[in-house]
Amino acid sequence: MEEETKSPGWAAIDGALKAVLGDRKPDEHYGTFIRYSLGGPDPLDGLSVYREPTHWLYVTYGFTELYEKESDEPESSGYGFELTFRLRHDGSEAKAPQWPLSFLQNLARYVFKTGNIFAPGDHLNLNGPIALDHPTEIRAALFAEDPQLKPTDCENGQANFVEVVGVTLSELGAVLRWNTLGVLGVMAKENPLLITDLHRRTLAGTLAFDAAVRAGRDTEGSSTGKLFVEVAKANPSANGVEVELGASAVVQFLEVLAGRIPFGKRLRLGSRESAVGFVPGDEVSWCHPDPRHPAFTEVSLPKDACRMLCGTLKPKRGKYVITPTLSFVIQPSTIRDMDGGVVEEVG
Repeated sequence: MEEETKSPGWAAIDGALKAVLGDRKPDEHYGTFIRYSLGGPDPLDGLSVYREPTHWLYVTYGFTELYEKESDEPESSGYGFELTFRLRHDGSEAKAPQWPLSFLQNLARYVFKTGNIFAPGDHLNLNGPIALDHPTEIRAALFAEDPQLKPTDCENGQANFVEVVGVTLSELGAVLRWNTLGVLGVMAKENPLLITDLHRRTLAGTLAFDAAVRAGRDTEGSSTGKLFVEVAKANPSANGVEVELGASAVVQFLEVLAGRIPFGKRLRLGSRESAVGFVPGDEVSWCHPDPRHPAFTEVSLPKDACRMLCGTLKPKRGKYVITPTLSFVIQPSTIRDMDGGVVEEVG
């Protein structure tokens, strides 16, 4: 009772777990020797792990205000959430894998450093396998409302439980074409707890998954408003505007564009040096909407020109004339690994 009084946020998390797991204690709990606020390396004060029949359940302690109230926001405890992660096991493991502990601490470092929070509907490219020492196609993460743990409420404020769901890059592509929650809903039909399985193959390419994503995008459009690409530059002239784009970005660009312009939504392509925005319009035109950023060009794109663009542009070097005043120049792309080595030449 004394510990609960000193740590109302911690007790609130325990209470949410008790509502689902009963009086079970965690199979393993990992704490920090030196708190982050005192110079320790790990932002999270604790991580609990529970062995479930088909998976390990990891739960964080530390995104919320576990002890005294420190923030000026009375309704939210700390960042307003804790993370959960479910990892498939085959029943033979006596001890929970350790790598998710580092993975969740790394996510916490990002939040504590930037102030950017994770919420249901977010997505993240991990730029490599989710578990570095395991061969796996899981290289991205989606964020969902935890399907079991309900929001907590205590004197420090309310907090939600947000589940981290590991997905493949092709499934992340489906998210960009449609939206995170839609894709998660399709995945949950076969995997209601959204358990991450390092050994599974991607759902993208299967008939049911692709049909559901296509139907969702055609009905709702895409929620992706920005893409970061290798090359994105507009060259306007008296005769119209020419857009330069790297070959590796073409397929994703067209898939997202088809879910934006016809639905009255904008799409921005950004590169290190310049950016091009596409906005719905009655005719093809261009402008520099912000004089402070002359490297950003905005192109107005009618629906019929968007359809022509999606049916004409290919991920192959060359010039593609879309309308008399709009053309694209596709440049070859070099895809490199994290060490700078060439993985693939596109276009």
